[in-house]
Amino acid sequence: RNGRQVTLYEAAATCGGHALTVDSTAGPVDLGFQVFNLTTYPHLVGLFGELGVESEKSDMSFGLSTDDVEWGSLGLAGIFAQKSNMVRPAFLNMIREVIKFGKKAPEVLEPGNAKKFDGVTLAQYLADEKYSKFFADNYV
Repeated sequence: RNGRQVTLYEAAATCGGHALTVDSTAGPVDLGFQVFNLTTYPHLVGLFGELGVESEKSDMSFGLSTDDVEWGSLGLAGIFAQKSNMVRPAFLNMIREVIKFGKKAPEVLEPGNAKKFDGVTLAQYLADEKYSKFFADNYV
């Protein structure tokens, strides 16, 4: 672009960090592209416009499936994708902790709290705030 040369150094075998495109029968699918929206990424939107890259709306959601638990973020059907979670105390407690985390964790980012949380690891924060191992393993 504009006659400039760019040299890209990448530690991994492929460029792009968390981005990965794979071919499927329906066409290429971007697996690792975490978030893209028009409001938050105006420069990326501009670049895509210059390059003629089209975008389309999609739902933003999260899902987790392990040997121990399965759940998703889209409504009650997603949260209770595994019906046994409706009566599983650890899972129900995790839901309470998700709400608590959503309310309490942003204080870490407040400018007045920089010294209070300086050097505090995520694991230490979770322990200090008494979050369960189940929450740490299946939400964080």
